[in-house]
Amino acid sequence: MFTQDANMRTDNHWLASFYDLQNRPVMTAMMTYSGTREQLQDYVSQNTGNSNTGTITYSSPVIADLFVNERQQGTPEYKAGASITFNDGFESEGGAEFETNIAGPEGGSSSGNISVSDNPVPTGSTITPLTLTYYDDYSWTGNTYSVTNNAKLEAGNNLYPEALPDAANQQKVNTRGLTTGSKVRVIENPDDLTAGKFLATVNFFDDNGRTIQTQGENYKGGTDVVTSMYDFSGKVLSTYLSHNNPADKKLA
Repeated sequence: MFTQDANMRTDNHWLASFYDLQNRPVMTAMMTYSGTREQLQDYVSQNTGNSNTGTITYSSPVIADLFVNERQQGTPEYKAGASITFNDGFESEGGAEFETNIAGPEGGSSSGNISVSDNPVPTGSTITPLTLTYYDDYSWTGNTYSVTNNAKLEAGNNLYPEALPDAANQQKVNTRGLTTGSKVRVIENPDDLTAGKFLATVNFFDDNGRTIQTQGENYKGGTDVVTSMYDFSGKVLSTYLSHNNPADKKLA
């Protein structure tokens, strides 16, 4: 779906929404296209309605200087444009394997793909993704469920708390049909949307499909981890937030 107002028309911009084969929203983006509305409509009409899977490739700049206070178990790579600093107190889990990657003075970029239904993007246009939404699995991210803060959750006086799963059992949870995460682009420069990096949020669930943990990148380059405990009826009993602000070199 493409929409445009008078201001966007001046710059040949269209706000685009894309869906997967299950009609779930997977991406919003800004498209630059110099053709007319009628030409766009003709292209879309001729290239959609077949329920074929198309692929759109996107890119995003990486953060220049990365400061890491806390190890998020399972993170496979730490990447920055100029420097990576592991602050005092950083500890990795036993047997941890991860890489550090300095992209170089230009900052570098990361890329990815998103699958859409009947790719309607016309030839000669450019796409700048603004939001991405992921379903069903975690193939799009290297993050894994963390049990670091599970022991800090308390049930209070509730007699029927449900224990949080350990890492091995959480990996067995069926996530088909669930929203496993999203990415939102930071608007650093309204005149150059590609200058902003993506901030990712990953959702983890229990075997009842309840969100027990979210891991969200913040603008400072850290990760905010929210872990929740439920009772048998699905009521949240307690929530623990771990906020990582690398600029302060301490964990809140």
